[in-house]
Amino acid sequence: RVTDALNEMKTEGVLLARSLTNVDAIRDDGEGGLDSDRLVATLPTTQVEADALALAVRADTQVLGSLVGADLRGYLLLVRADMRKDAGVIAALVRETVEANKGSLRASYYGAPFVANFVSRAVYAQLPWLAPLFAGLLVGLAWAFARRPSVLAVALVSAALPLLWWIGLLTLTGQTLTATSLNAALLLLPLGAILF
Repeated sequence: RVTDALNEMKTEGVLLARSLTNVDAIRDDGEGGLDSDRLVATLPTTQVEADALALAVRADTQVLGSLVGADLRGYLLLVRADMRKDAGVIAALVRETVEANKGSLRASYYGAPFVANFVSRAVYAQLPWLAPLFAGLLVGLAWAFARRPSVLAVALVSAALPLLWWIGLLTLTGQTLTATSLNAALLLLPLGAILF
């Protein structure tokens, strides 16, 4: 189910999803040639079919250790994304699709887009207390050094203007506000402080 659902997401940017359920197995045809067909023609529904699939996986050196763990408990699903689309958006869609279709399986995600999404979600979850804390520290430090409302206002405007300019520029050019594009704001805060 998971692999099929991902393979239906071509317009969203998933070019290919490869797993045990759609990998081809190459076998000797007994006449000096090779046959290629799906390793899993249909998903097993009985214990006998599951045992037969386990034997086929153990006998296939292309699959065992690469798509399926040696103990048959780990299962790998490879996803190839369209490089012309936002990798973070594709990673979020892949994660959402896998979580919706995985049933009782436990999923782990590897690769830079998944790590970036994990970090972004963790940061955004902390924003309700992190943003006020940051604003309080900024105002407190500026007040400790300036002690005049006019100097404090200039310092805050100098810090805020580059951020607003960057977000406005991203919006005008049609770019999405991703964690990667917002990281540039970290460079703009020192710029505002230097201009101040």
